[in-house]
Amino acid sequence: MIYSKLLVTLSILFFTSNSGFDDTLQDQKAAAKILTLNQTIDRPISAGESHHYQLALNAGDFARVIINQRAIDLVETVTNSAGQKLPDIDGPYGLNGPETVLIFAETPGNYGIEVKTLLKQTTTGNYEIRFAELRTATDADKERVAAQQAFYEAIQISRQPAPDARQKSLAKYETALGLWRKVADRTGEGLALHGIGRLHGMSGDSGKALIYLGQALAIWRDLGIRQAEASALNNIGISHTALGDYQQVVDNLSQSLVLYRETGDRRGEAFVNNNLCLSYRRLGDYQRALAHCQQSLDMQRAMGDQRSEGENLNNLGLVHKSLGDYAKALEFFSQSLEIKRSLKDQRGQLSGLSNLGQIYLLTGDPRKALEYHTQALELSRSVGERRAESVVFNNLGSVHAALGEHERALEYFRQSLSLRREITDRAGEALVLYSTATTYRQLGNVPEARKHVEAALEIIESLRTAVINQELRESYFATVQDIYEFYVGLLMQQHKQEPDKGFDALALQANERARARGLIDLLAESNVDIRAGVNADLLDRERSLQKQISTKAETQVRLLSGKAAPERVAATTKELHNLTTEYAQVRAQIKMQSPRYAELTEPTQLTVRDIQQQVLDADTVLLEYSLGKDRSFLWLVGHRSVATFELPPRESIEKVAQRAHELLRVSNQRQHKREAELATLELSKLVLGPVVDKLEQKRLLVVADGALQYVPFAALSNAQGTPLIHEHEIVNLPSASVLAILRQEQAQRKRAEKMVAVLADPVLQRADERVARRITQPSGPVAGARIEVVRGLAESAISFERLIHSRKEAEAILSFSEGGSNLKALDFDASRATATSNALADYRIVHFATHGVVNNEYPALSGVVLSLVDKRGQMLDGFLRLHDIYNLKLGSDLVVLSACQTALGKQVKGEGLIGLVRGFMYAGAPRVVATSWDVKDEATAELMKRFYKNMLVDNRTPAAALRAAQISMSKESRWSSPYFWAGFVIQGEFK
Repeated sequence: MIYSKLLVTLSILFFTSNSGFDDTLQDQKAAAKILTLNQTIDRPISAGESHHYQLALNAGDFARVIINQRAIDLVETVTNSAGQKLPDIDGPYGLNGPETVLIFAETPGNYGIEVKTLLKQTTTGNYEIRFAELRTATDADKERVAAQQAFYEAIQISRQPAPDARQKSLAKYETALGLWRKVADRTGEGLALHGIGRLHGMSGDSGKALIYLGQALAIWRDLGIRQAEASALNNIGISHTALGDYQQVVDNLSQSLVLYRETGDRRGEAFVNNNLCLSYRRLGDYQRALAHCQQSLDMQRAMGDQRSEGENLNNLGLVHKSLGDYAKALEFFSQSLEIKRSLKDQRGQLSGLSNLGQIYLLTGDPRKALEYHTQALELSRSVGERRAESVVFNNLGSVHAALGEHERALEYFRQSLSLRREITDRAGEALVLYSTATTYRQLGNVPEARKHVEAALEIIESLRTAVINQELRESYFATVQDIYEFYVGLLMQQHKQEPDKGFDALALQANERARARGLIDLLAESNVDIRAGVNADLLDRERSLQKQISTKAETQVRLLSGKAAPERVAATTKELHNLTTEYAQVRAQIKMQSPRYAELTEPTQLTVRDIQQQVLDADTVLLEYSLGKDRSFLWLVGHRSVATFELPPRESIEKVAQRAHELLRVSNQRQHKREAELATLELSKLVLGPVVDKLEQKRLLVVADGALQYVPFAALSNAQGTPLIHEHEIVNLPSASVLAILRQEQAQRKRAEKMVAVLADPVLQRADERVARRITQPSGPVAGARIEVVRGLAESAISFERLIHSRKEAEAILSFSEGGSNLKALDFDASRATATSNALADYRIVHFATHGVVNNEYPALSGVVLSLVDKRGQMLDGFLRLHDIYNLKLGSDLVVLSACQTALGKQVKGEGLIGLVRGFMYAGAPRVVATSWDVKDEATAELMKRFYKNMLVDNRTPAAALRAAQISMSKESRWSSPYFWAGFVIQGEFK
């Protein structure tokens, strides 16, 4: 990360010397404008241009010159009477505001001031220069000058590559701090505190960094110096990184970014974007990381800032490495290293060498990797970079492990671990512990491997819970799933060696520990009013953002449906990205302020015995999968038994699962039907083969993994080729622990007293015949309606066809519940207002029969489409988005999403599919029926009619009712294809 240089007002002590003037200096003096006391000069200045001024001083004079910047960032260099040129002065105000040059003259003569642009910017601005003060220096002036001299020297020393440079720099900063406090100079005190904090952060002592930076931040806020405040927030965010406080990282960087944008400081904005890029990469949100990196790179190139461009290219390489695009990563790392070498940036070269070494190791060339890491180690020692040295030690350990030199690898890991602990880098410590565990496993020392990986997981768990932003918590957890996978594999290895010691049960517990933790967190807080006691302005901001997101998302959908220009769609998508990011941050701030949220405790993870007692019964078994790189595992858990089975690697299973899903979702087409049958048969053998004869006819709770989550197990078959649904009820779960939490939360809710609420056949177009006319019960297709209408809106091909069969579906459902208190919301009443009203909480079953919108990039924008037009033909916001669903308070036993792909969502490793189902579970529904692909209007209406008859007339449980409906459909030639019935899945409670 980049600790942004605080651009500060410097007072410089100038020493005289015996050196003469060179020709360049004489030329500059000849061209220089003479400044006189109280004189003001106003001038434009362009990129690359410099202006020269002179002022005549007597020995003992104290002079103050003010340069007021207007839309340009300037730097000043002073030359004393003896011809000594001192380093640049740059104030804290960025593009606008005053910069002050203070001069104490020990000898008489002419002093020069050069004014130039900071970078090779493409803009032109103006500035005003004024010789504001000239008097004899006082003792206080001299002490201020001495403080500034120490401060300036601290900055210069800190940039040197010597191992002891930072220690010497720290001593100078502390001298400056003492002097500024003596003369009660608050600005100077803030500068010194900021510099000390920044230096501690760069040295790896994040705890001390936060103390000093926090004190500096308080001063900047008190003095109202907003750019300095932005810089402090940036550096505070970076300091939280090593401590693993990722929530604080993002929050502080985001505040810093806002301030830099408000003050028009594009250089500061570029710095923070670069740091946000790295932060989101660490949290596993690679798309946001790329967006911030690219913004930063564009800004730095526009400003001609080569050093920062090198940093950006390096960070882009890191993101692409995390994405597995090693060729692209190698390209960016090489470009970055070339720039850093041209600038003689040793610390920058260090990271470049280290990153290139990692790429060569990942691409199978450990010898080449060793060459780069050895160079990096030498450089890290010469510049005194302890954090970088710890990284290089870890990398060298990985290289030697790959070369089979395990003992040497362990020694490097020990050195890395020691350094990581000294500098309190907890995330780095977990990484080294994991690397050590993998090496011990290669040596066959399983107990030592377990000890180290369990220590790594303990750190990971503490880091995870410290992140309050739910999205970031989930994306961070996704980045560490390989460690959980390793741990599961290690326990299963022990089980293979000692099958009677219960290691397979421990492996299942570890797998549960890695599954759907974000959803479990959400469910645990679902009965708590986290907004109670929170600042009203923050709650208003949340509501405002919700409204903006809904409006912008609606605009996006309409643009897509109208085939708008790609640039306009891209701009809208970018705005949505920014809004959803800010909304997630505001939600996190609400939780941080909430006394009720602070009282919540982490849900207890279930043991196998807990699962057997709290989740299963005598008629139910659990099938839980873990897909691994080298091998996968399946646990078959009964009420009193546990059995484990080894399956093929993840790639083998997912390849078949993806093909099966693609064929099933189009298998009503004759040419695909046989292919779909073969694909599902192959997948059945892969994932059910070892257990198919052990299932009897019990209910199956399926915890799938990876691409298996997209395939409904109802479409798989037994050894005889019979669809699994013919012998088993099938219920899907994100994890077994989720069902236990659902039951706990449901027990605390008051059950709804009314029966069924149905929202169907919304008005989607102004051209609909129902607009401004008397609504009648249609006897057949209406204008614009087609029998084969699909109940879904793909983001690239949106249409708003009326779902005529959804009306018949609603009528049929309500006919089975004539004796109950029902809600029939059709036409204009099938609206967002109805869905978000308190009335919906009174119904045990809530049924949506409409279009579904799926956004796999930003799940918060997924939802169901309700009436988009009112009775007068005015357009409405008819989209019930995921964030709206989270705010519902339902007392339902069941929610049915009779629309397309509502069971799907963004796949987050370890978390599962993030989409509408979890939103309704949070809102209060213990079970949700949803769909795995696009479903046809007529077939859906038919299935739903049978489902509700089985449930409301025959008094079957929802799981049993859905199974009976699917079996009956599969036996009729018209609906026999799994496409028509297998896509409907039930998730959650089976009782």
